[in-house]
Amino acid sequence: MKIKELLKLLFPDKHTDIDKLEDEKPATPPATTTPPAVSTETKLPAEVFQLVESMKAENQKLLDALAAQTKKDEDREKLLADQAKAAAKAKIDAAIQKAKDEKRIPAKDEAAEARYRKLMEVDFENGEAALNALPKIADSNSTQSSTKTNDVKTTTTDTPFKVDRTALKDAISAQMESYKN
Repeated sequence: MKIKELLKLLFPDKHTDIDKLEDEKPATPPATTTPPAVSTETKLPAEVFQLVESMKAENQKLLDALAAQTKKDEDREKLLADQAKAAAKAKIDAAIQKAKDEKRIPAKDEAAEARYRKLMEVDFENGEAALNALPKIADSNSTQSSTKTNDVKTTTTDTPFKVDRTALKDAISAQMESYKN
């Protein structure tokens, strides 16, 4: 919608006057020649250069302080990681020694010790549970083994026992006779 039409709607009684108005176009500025060249060189006061130099020095101080703090943080993280590794190793050593003391693994079985050490390095809780689940090794001074042969239970101990040779001979002879028949 043009301005004239809008004015006609707003002021219907001035319809004839609105038609008489000329179509006015905005005046264009007169064409000028090329603008004068702007100098790219500007002269700054010496104070500005001093401020820039002081800011550079302050930035360098801040960068040096940041680098020093970063180095301290890295050293601290390395120290904490080393302490954690040492604590984990001590915990594993204590668990293996406890298993040896409780005679769950042989004291001189380095292969078993290495297996459980590796297991606990990966997963300490499950490795410790596996160690604690091992049965205790029987003492070599009082070994007792029982085997069942023909429904007869035999027990061997390190203590000497007496054998009735005649009874043993008779039993063997009777057994031999039963095989022949």
